[in-house]
Amino acid sequence: MSSVLTTSMSGMLAHQAMLDVTANNIANSETSGFKSGRVDFADQLYRLQQGATQPGGTTGGRDPSQVGNGVQVAGIATQFTQGPIQPTGRDLDLAINGTGFFRLRDASGVEHYSRVGSFGLDGGVPRQLVDLATGYQVLNTLGTTISPVDSVAAAATTKLTLAGNLPPTATAPLTGAKLSSLFALKKSDGTAVSGSTLLSSTTLARAAPGGPVTVNLFGAAPDGQPYSKQITLAANATVQDLVNGLNGALNRPSGLTTETFATVSLDQGKLNVAGSIPGDQFNLFLGEQPPPVLPASTAIANSWQYGGASDTYAWSRLRFTPDSVATTLPLFTADGTKHAIDARWFNSSTVTTGTGQPTDFQRVWDLVTDTPVGGSLAAGGDALRGLTFNTDGSQLSPPTGVITSSWTVGGASTMTVDTTNMRGYQGDGVADATDLTGYAAGTLNGISVDQFGVLNGSYSNGKTVPMSATGHQIGLVTFTNPGGLLAQGQNLWAATGNSGAATQTIPGTAGINTITPGALEGSNVDMTSEFTRLIVAQRGFQSNSRAFQTGDQLLTEAFSLFR
Repeated sequence: MSSVLTTSMSGMLAHQAMLDVTANNIANSETSGFKSGRVDFADQLYRLQQGATQPGGTTGGRDPSQVGNGVQVAGIATQFTQGPIQPTGRDLDLAINGTGFFRLRDASGVEHYSRVGSFGLDGGVPRQLVDLATGYQVLNTLGTTISPVDSVAAAATTKLTLAGNLPPTATAPLTGAKLSSLFALKKSDGTAVSGSTLLSSTTLARAAPGGPVTVNLFGAAPDGQPYSKQITLAANATVQDLVNGLNGALNRPSGLTTETFATVSLDQGKLNVAGSIPGDQFNLFLGEQPPPVLPASTAIANSWQYGGASDTYAWSRLRFTPDSVATTLPLFTADGTKHAIDARWFNSSTVTTGTGQPTDFQRVWDLVTDTPVGGSLAAGGDALRGLTFNTDGSQLSPPTGVITSSWTVGGASTMTVDTTNMRGYQGDGVADATDLTGYAAGTLNGISVDQFGVLNGSYSNGKTVPMSATGHQIGLVTFTNPGGLLAQGQNLWAATGNSGAATQTIPGTAGINTITPGALEGSNVDMTSEFTRLIVAQRGFQSNSRAFQTGDQLLTEAFSLFR
């Protein structure tokens, strides 16, 4: 009879454990990264009242008769289900999406594991990334500590990304249009020129002339006939000498006289060429090389005017076009000095003006750069050539060439270009260039973490870049049996013989165990389920206590028989 007391007592103790676990779950419903527990019951040993017998020839078999001795707590299992991701707005708060754990190391070198990524930098030298609650060091994918990169050295620009729209040549006649040089002439120090300015002191000059310079010019006159002329510029020639020489050459025989078909003027450093008769159509190319056989195709004319390294002047910068699209090419040299090069796109498939119909079948654009103040451009490295568009405006082929320059402050620079985002639609012409590779030196302003656990530094130079290729990616580990981990409090876990060893994983691998920055994982406690368990545990305890009371009353009644 007394066994009823021990049996019901085991039930009360088991349900007390269920109450304890449920209360702990409820208490930690707002604890970041908390994993709820679940109590599993099992029945205890049985007293055998009558054993089982095997069926015989004339008798049937008999089942065993057993009386149970109560209940026991078979185990308290941790539920490692994903908790909700709760934004905090703090850059170094990190939440794990998946089954991984952060790796932490204490002062004695022992590793601990946590689902709570509430991290920050300590005040040591060097500073280290630590868990704010315990001060334990956060480990990277290499199993070493993480120290921020407090400064970055300058990087030279190696590539520019060009974007914009370069419309095809207008299909309407260019009535009244003029040809203008791509760039205004300026002195080597960047100041404006006048007619008396020596050509050798302008940014047009590649080198100081040592003697007279022969300038060849050719093109198509208004009557469509090709022409070719030559002028000679003295070593001390001025801008006005060039203007005068061109005005003396732009003429054609007309009967018994010579008729001037175009005039050249200087306007704020630019050379403008206008037809003598409104509506005239003509073109003009300048260069020092022997002119090509006339009539020359547009492609031959383009190639010819770019000239050679031996040219005294970079005549491509005096390319005469009816229109062009301006842009600026930003760059940094290796010492972190910021520079800029003025450049212009022009449609090299047409250079006509007047009322004639320009051709736009090729839709070919070239980019020519202007000699910058404080720098120089390498011969052959001052232009991009042959950007071609389809008739629907999509890009057919990218341009060829690189931009190579040298600077008084900063040294040499060579840049490739990416024109993937250039288009050739009808509309306004616009072009820009973005430098994604070069920057000045900078000091650390802030740290952010991406979904792969990589630490990115925001620096005073405006760049946000990964701190390094290795060593600055937060490490995550997984376990074969997470349920075997030992809870240590303070949101920490320790490996056990039944959890399996920690296995290093790379955050984001195969899309699992990604990191959400600016957030923490919330508790996975389901309050509805916990309140239900609370009621079940309470009723179970009450029921077992009633059984205990009943057993006690029976014993009391039995003892009274001896009075």
